[in-house]
Parts: sequence; C-alpha cells; structure tokens
Amino acid sequence: MSLLRLALLASLTATTLAAGPAGNEDYQFQSRSRLRSLSTINKFSARDNLAPVSLSLDQTSYTFSVQDESEDKVYISPAGDKFKKYTLTANGLASLKHEISASVMPMTVFEVTGQQQLTCDSMGKAVADYLATDDVWNEAFMQTILLKSDKPISFAADLHECLPGHWGTSVVLSTAQTQGNLQGINVKTVSAKTVPSGPYIASYNHASDSIDLTQVFRLYRDQEQAFTTPLIPFADGQSFSPLAAQVSGMYTISIPVPSRLYTKNVANPRALEGVRVAVKDLYDVAGVPSGLGNRAYWLTYEPRNVTAVSIQRLIDQGAVIIGKVKTSQFANGETPTADWQDQLSPFNMRGDGYQDPSTSSAGSGSSIGAYDWVDVTIGSDTGGSVRDPAANNGAFGIRPSHGAISLEGVMPMSAPLDTAGYLTRNAKEFAAFGKAWYGDKFESYNERPKTIFVPNDYFPLASDANPAAQPIYDDFIESLQSYLNASIDTRSFADIWNSSGTMEQVQQTIPSFLNETYPTLIGYYQWTNFGQPWFEDYASRHDGRTPFIDSTPAVRWAYGRQRGEAGFEEELRRKNVFRDFFSEYVLKADNETCTDALFLYPINTGFTSYRNGYKAAPLPPFGVFNEVYSPFHEGPEISIPLGQVPYNSTVSNHVEYLPVSVAISARPGCDYVLLDLAAGLQDAGIISATETGSLTYPLK
Repeated sequence: MSLLRLALLASLTATTLAAGPAGNEDYQFQSRSRLRSLSTINKFSARDNLAPVSLSLDQTSYTFSVQDESEDKVYISPAGDKFKKYTLTANGLASLKHEISASVMPMTVFEVTGQQQLTCDSMGKAVADYLATDDVWNEAFMQTILLKSDKPISFAADLHECLPGHWGTSVVLSTAQTQGNLQGINVKTVSAKTVPSGPYIASYNHASDSIDLTQVFRLYRDQEQAFTTPLIPFADGQSFSPLAAQVSGMYTISIPVPSRLYTKNVANPRALEGVRVAVKDLYDVAGVPSGLGNRAYWLTYEPRNVTAVSIQRLIDQGAVIIGKVKTSQFANGETPTADWQDQLSPFNMRGDGYQDPSTSSAGSGSSIGAYDWVDVTIGSDTGGSVRDPAANNGAFGIRPSHGAISLEGVMPMSAPLDTAGYLTRNAKEFAAFGKAWYGDKFESYNERPKTIFVPNDYFPLASDANPAAQPIYDDFIESLQSYLNASIDTRSFADIWNSSGTMEQVQQTIPSFLNETYPTLIGYYQWTNFGQPWFEDYASRHDGRTPFIDSTPAVRWAYGRQRGEAGFEEELRRKNVFRDFFSEYVLKADNETCTDALFLYPINTGFTSYRNGYKAAPLPPFGVFNEVYSPFHEGPEISIPLGQVPYNSTVSNHVEYLPVSVAISARPGCDYVLLDLAAGLQDAGIISATETGSLTYPLK
C-alpha cells in the first residue's frame, strides 16, 4: 500500500498586468508596453527599508509525496482562490470536518453510473483501469472516495472489507443514495455532479460547511534540462502561474502534470482534450514573461497578459499547457557547448545522452524524445528549427506551409519565413494534432502523389554517413513507392534548375544565386524588427548600456545591418524567384493529389555531434542547405523517424544507437497530404511510433 505525506506551502507570485503584445511583425514594438518598472530590475533595499512580508493565500498550494514500491512520487495541489476547485455540499458534512480538516485528505472520484452494485471485483477493475490510464493517480488517493452516479448504488457485502483492507479507504461519499452497510467506513451523500473523475485533495471549508476539492499535479524532474518555466493554469483557464515547488535534482526544475483522468469521461470532448503540450519559449503565455533564451530580455519586460493566438487555439481545444521549453537565443541556430552562452543547452537523451539536440526548438526536441509525460511539443521553424530537433531526437516534426496559423504573440525571426510547427512520437497523433491545430486551412485528398523525387545527389548516402543507415533508406523508399504506386525521379536540384527557364533568367547556379539569401532575410529582419527596439528599451532602463547576447545572434544581426534594407529586398526577390521555380518545375499543383510529387532527402543519417566538442566561431549562415528549400518555396515539410543505427560512443565507450530520419516535402497548401501519408504509413507498418529514452525503438 502506498504511503502519503502532506505539507502545506504558500507560493507567492507578484504580477502587474497591462496591455499585451499584438502581432508577429510588431512583436517587439508592442512589447514596450510591458517594460518592467525600474524598481524591479536588479535593485537591492537596505535592511532598515525592508517591509513586512504579507502572505497571499490566493495562491497557496499543498505539496506532498507518495511512496510506493517503485518510486517516490511528488505532487502539488494548488488550493488558493485563483485556482480551479470543486465544492461538495450536503447536510451533515460537519461530521466529517475532524477527519478531513485535520490534515486534509487525498480523494479519488469514480464514475460508476450504470453499475447497480459495487463489489470488490468492480472496484478492483476500476483501480486497474486508473493505473493503466494515468501516470499521476496512485492508490494512496483511495483514502477518501467519491462515487458519481445518477441512480442508487448498492454495496456488496464484501466491500466493507476490501476498501479499507486493500486501499485504506475510510470515507465514502456518493452523489446518489446508497444501499448496504460499509462497517467502519463513514458514508455520506453529497452534491457533486460537475467533478471530473480522478485524484484530488479534499479540505473542509468551515465557513460554508462544505468540502473543497483541488486538482492534483504530479511533479516530474526535468532531467534533460529542456524546460524554462513550469506552468499551472489559473481557474479561468486563460492565464498561468509559474510553479514554485521543486523535486530534488541536479540543476533541474520540476514540471507539473495533471491527471489524465480529468478528461477521461468528458461528455463532449474537444479535439485536443487533455493533450499535454510544452511550448517553446518564444510564444507568449499569459501570466509569465517570455525569455526567448536571453536573461536580459526576460528581465526587461513584465509577464505577458495575452497568450499567443496559436497557443490560445490549443487551450480552446482542450490542450493542457504544462510549461515552456528552451529555445536557442532568439531562435538562432546554436550548437552546444560554446554557442549556448546565456543558458545551458538541453540534453538529447538518445544514444549516450551527450549528442546535440539541434536547434532552435531544442527544448521541444529534447523533451519529446525523453519524457513520456509530454504528448506534443510546440516549436517554430524558420530554417529547420522543428525538423532538425525532431530528427535528432527521434520524433515526428512538421514545418507547415507559410501562413498556416497566426503568429500573433510570437517572437519574429523573419516574417517571410517564420512558421509554427510541432513534434510528436506517434504518426497518427501527429496527423490528428495538426488537423486540430491548423483547422480548415488545408484539405485532405483521396488520391496520392504519383512521383517521388529521390535526388541522386542525396541517395545513395554520402561517404561520411553511418553506413548502417543506407539499407534503412533503401527499404523505406521501396516501401513508399509501393504504398503510393509511384514512380521514382532521381534528378537532382541542380539538374532541374540547370535545365529550367529560371537558369536562363538568372544565369547562376542555385548555390551562387541564393548564397546570401538566408542570412540576410533573418539577420536584417530580426535586428530591425526585434533587436534594435529591444536594445533601445534596455538602454533606456540601464543608463545607455547594451544587453548581453550570444555570439550567434550578434554575428547575424551585424551581418543584417551590413546588408541593409536594399540587401534585404534583393534577397527577398531571389527567394521568391526560387519559390516560383519550385512551383513550376519541381512540385506542381494537381487537382486530384494537391501536389503531383513528393521530395525526399536524408535529414538525419545517425551521425554523431557530441556536445563536448568545441566548434569554430559562428559565421553568418551563408549558402544553401537542405532545410531552407521548404522555407523558400513556402511549402510544408515533415521529418519522419525510420529506424536507428549503432555507433561506438566516445562518451560511454559502448555501442549506442541514434535515430535515422527522412524529410518529405510537398507544395504549399498540401500539409494534410503529408500528415495523412505519415499516419497511413504507420497503419501499414512501414514506419512505427517511437519510444522515449536512449533507444528510439526497442532492439530486435
């Protein structure tokens, strides 16, 4: 039997709410309305000026631990007036106040409608179902139980023995009349029709002669250091409080995760009901500051009071936001260890645990690969920032078509390229989540593309790739061709470009024509629309000083200033020339299939990139790399895990395994073609859902 310890803690949060940000293009200019007061920025008071501390009980929480045979689980239950709670009322509850108010009581709510009689066997099945369904609930919450039913409940003769004997139950509450005797157990009838199933903390309210139930969150240790801010929702469901409680660990924070049972029996579930989501820390979330990977920026502005439109859409569809995860600074690509100067790069749990998680959605990739208590992570993709972390951490990831969803309330990197994407471990959940989030922006098609581009400059793999990856790609391409009943086109980009009218027009190869496009579009845009106004705000608060920024954004912003507006407009023109070329010569529109072809390339061949390696000083990202093609042609691209390959780790001195992934592109607006394809391939057994931990898949 589990043992439970309870302790009462008060968590204090001081916030000042004002007007919030408006949109992606004007994100930083709107942030000026959130400038922190000078009195809150690195100011220290003399001892004789210290004011008495007042306790704010509107955010009090219960913290407690449950000890069972496998581990010591730590929980928090927010009990203040700002948090969600349910009230049980009935005559005669005062008789329970000594049992409940003395130390507060753990409680489990069971939905038993349709069961005419409760037996030890039926309760045992309910307990087994809860344990199988939920990672938060524990048998320790059986000390008090609430039975929900709209018809009278009959207690079997053996129930009075197994409830206290097996589960330590001492109080039974019911929303319906009960029949039968539970010797030694206090039984009361209460009104509680709206309380969802699951675990709670019950406390007696003397003023109203009622029982208050507060939700329970299990605290998970962020061992991979992927998160920046743990979040608990306020009662309104629209704003959040940063978590104050902590599970012991080395430089780790604790993430509060609610019970899955709360949404298990919802009558009319929304599309994303109960889905646990972690959000990249460049999306605004009401109630907490946006740090964007920079300590000085976090201190410059007050907590946001408006949630980004795209994240609010998730909340409105029932998703549960559990925290914000790390981004490399201002979403610029960085590699551990030298580049991450203002915060520690998240760890990649795959292989030996010391490989690069990739960026900029590093926290999104790290957490989805490591934690089974995270269902989906939100990232952003300007030049590969969702697809690469997905590939490195063995997950599914999408960069959608440009304009797929509003970026209002999201830090801009380059508006012509920015998109909102996400990562999951299961292709069917991948498709379902995307269709819920992007909504009716795109359509599904019954017919499938009939051509697959498998460029001969990508396949076979380069000589420096892990040789064990080649048969994985060979098998996948063969299976994909059979699944689609498609033909293979092995022409390279260079072949298509050089024979196109575009080549005749520009008289340059792709690498030459687009050499400065990406660094200019991100460097100039982000400096002008984000960096410069922030520098001005910071200087106004710090006697003209400039804030610290990591080396990578510093180099890119400097290059953007050098190119100027004229350079930006020229590179935007070149990007649009490539977009038109791609639409005319590579992935063409098709009324039956949306995109007449799919384009493949190997996005992760299981290569090693150790985080303890020292890299050269950063430079602007000149040239053309695989991940910029889809931003330039504005179409969707997904990263799909295919398998894993062995390598001899220089960290563990052991054979470890890293994921192998493929990227698949379609023309703009054909996002659901890719999502349906991924789900269909999983249904057909061609690809599989991935697991968390060092192995992406079980070893055969």
